[in-house]
Amino acid sequence: MMSSKLSGISTLIHIGAGQATELENWVNQGFASIVLIEPHPVLANQLRLRSRKFPQVKVVESAITERAELSELYDYTISGLASLRQPTGLKQIFPGLQLAQRYTVVTCRLAQIVNHYGPSPEQKAHLIIAAAGEEADLVDALLQSDQLERFLSISLKASIEPLYEGAEPASQLVKRLEDAGYELKSTKAIDSDWGEWLLQRDPLKDELQRLQQQFEQIETELAEQHSHAEYTVNALQEELTQTQLAQKSAETRQAQLEKEKTELAKQNSALQATVQAHAQDLQKAKEQLVQQGTLQEELTQAQLAQKSAETLQAQLEKEKTELAKQNSALQATVQAHAQGLQKAKEQLVQQGTLQEELTQAQLAQKSAETLQAQLEKDKAELAKQNAALQATVDAHVQAIKKANDELAQQKEQAAQQFAALQSDLTRAQADAEKKNKEVEKVQAELQSTQEELQKTKEWFASSKKQVMKLEQELKKEQEKTQQLSQENALLVKTQTTAEVGLAQLEDRMNQLFAQQTAQIQQATNALGKHVTRSFVQQRQHYQSVLGLQHYLESGEQPLAFGGWAIGADVASHLVQALEQHSYDLIIEFGSGTSTALMAKVISQQMQRHNNGYAEELQLNYQDVDTPVAKTGRQAMHQARGLENYELPRRILSFEQDKNHFQQTKQLLASQGLSGVVELVLAPLVPSRFTHDAAHTALFYDCENQLARVAQLYEGRAARILVLVDGPFSPKSDPLVRAPALAQVLQYFSSKHLDIMLDDSLRDGEQQVVQHWRELCAERGLQWQEKELEADKGALWITVTP
Repeated sequence: MMSSKLSGISTLIHIGAGQATELENWVNQGFASIVLIEPHPVLANQLRLRSRKFPQVKVVESAITERAELSELYDYTISGLASLRQPTGLKQIFPGLQLAQRYTVVTCRLAQIVNHYGPSPEQKAHLIIAAAGEEADLVDALLQSDQLERFLSISLKASIEPLYEGAEPASQLVKRLEDAGYELKSTKAIDSDWGEWLLQRDPLKDELQRLQQQFEQIETELAEQHSHAEYTVNALQEELTQTQLAQKSAETRQAQLEKEKTELAKQNSALQATVQAHAQDLQKAKEQLVQQGTLQEELTQAQLAQKSAETLQAQLEKEKTELAKQNSALQATVQAHAQGLQKAKEQLVQQGTLQEELTQAQLAQKSAETLQAQLEKDKAELAKQNAALQATVDAHVQAIKKANDELAQQKEQAAQQFAALQSDLTRAQADAEKKNKEVEKVQAELQSTQEELQKTKEWFASSKKQVMKLEQELKKEQEKTQQLSQENALLVKTQTTAEVGLAQLEDRMNQLFAQQTAQIQQATNALGKHVTRSFVQQRQHYQSVLGLQHYLESGEQPLAFGGWAIGADVASHLVQALEQHSYDLIIEFGSGTSTALMAKVISQQMQRHNNGYAEELQLNYQDVDTPVAKTGRQAMHQARGLENYELPRRILSFEQDKNHFQQTKQLLASQGLSGVVELVLAPLVPSRFTHDAAHTALFYDCENQLARVAQLYEGRAARILVLVDGPFSPKSDPLVRAPALAQVLQYFSSKHLDIMLDDSLRDGEQQVVQHWRELCAERGLQWQEKELEADKGALWITVTP
């Protein structure tokens, strides 16, 4: 279906290549690589033979399927229907369908073909899927792979409705391809049940989609990076919080350790104070022990003091006695003074001067009284001192006794306390050493914690820098994303504007072209009709003159050329071909002037070669069961002696119209040519050889006659001329002649066929020729064509095995 290669496509892969009817066309289109994949061994071998001269063509004899269990190819009595799957709906179309052959074939997956034969990721390819029954699996495998964009276009040849087990309607497959980005470009009906769909990808859309995917991927990555950054920031914040908590905990722990250290120091100081106190107590105990040795000395001193006190008391008694004596002496003195005073008073009185003496005497008396009081007082004090001294001596005696008792107890307690203190000191020293170790350990842990805290602070600072850097990169990526979004929007807007402008321009150009074409067509039609009328009139006049001259010279009625009959130019080519080649059989679709002309040429040839040869060719046409073994005229001469074996007449002509049939029959009879021609009245009937599934073709009812004649030529090499100048379509169907070649090939595909198509310049005939080309290519037949010079066009075609 692909008329020309799309730009950028270098590889063509054909799955289910069959006979690859368009191989030469693909080669001419310049494909760098053509891969033909065909599981049928016979067809694959034919493809290898055909492709030997094309180095870019590779033939792969394999079935492409996604199911490894499907390894048998079922070939049926009708060609072109072979499949890996059992038929379902196919039997409804062909009720008499029978299995002809079963082949065990090699299978592989679509991905293996693409990986081995290309295209590479940077190349583009055209894919043709013509694997009956496997279309759905192949399309799904293609859609599920990452190789979809490698195929810029896809041709899908499939049944319109499911005909095989597991198959799907073609419309669903086309819909899946459209959903995957392909655009349906054309649809072609091969026949009423099969069709071909051409789908293409738009590289700009793919690029836009790829950019969109990249944009979405970038957005996703940015979102992930942003999320990751947020997560990292949150994690860092959490770690910072944890670090701060750990720092606070460490500080608290440090404070607690400091407090414990202080407490330990206090305990250590207290312990040391206790130790020192115990040491002092011990020292005191030792001193007491030392002092115990001096108590006797104190007792001795006390006894000495007592003795001294007794001595003092004796001295005091002595002084008291002396004071008493002095007091007595003083009293005697006082009395003496009193007497002297009295005497003085008396003398004063007597002498007037005794007053002063009296005063002095009074003063002396008062002084004596004071001295007496002082003495009494001193005496009392001495008594008190003596009593106190006696009490002191008694107390010292009691104290010394008590001290001796206490000293003995203290000596014993001091020994016990010394042992306990020694044990406490040892234990305290051990505890102090242990506490010191714990303090050192705690200090080491504190130092390690501080180092880890410092590292954490440094890591947090570094992470903070990384977060800031990530935020900057995220900001840059967001700016890039925004720029890409703007560029994408601008690209979409530009593309939309360009598409709208292009569509408007195309519409305007189409309108102008349509108007211009209509005007040119009108002028051309008018001119053509005028020229045609003039030419027809001149030709009819010229033919009339020649026909009249021929009748006057030979007495035979002239043949009429032109109009519905073949033109004189085509008749000339026919005569030339009949003279150059000795045809074993001539098949004519559409009788008339051409029938009489060819019969006359053959009749003259027979008269020239052998007068009895024409009589031999006039044998009745009957069926035979066994083919003639030899070829050519030698076989015909040998058949002369066989009563049950007859060869056909040289010309087999089919006519659809009864009136025209009678006219041709009368014309042949009038010129004595009936023995050379078997003229068959064959009305138009529906033909099973149609090129379009949506087109119901009508053709001559000629299959029985062709089948019987084919039996006569079975096993023989024969050259056959086919003239296609009919049928006439009552409904003006331009493709009415299309089934002609398929009808002939059905029975004479192994023979050398020369085909002349009249009126080949008409559009319908051009389409018919294209269908014939595809048919021959599909069947692997050699095709040659040559355009003949004729007013209405004529094409000379040669088809050989």
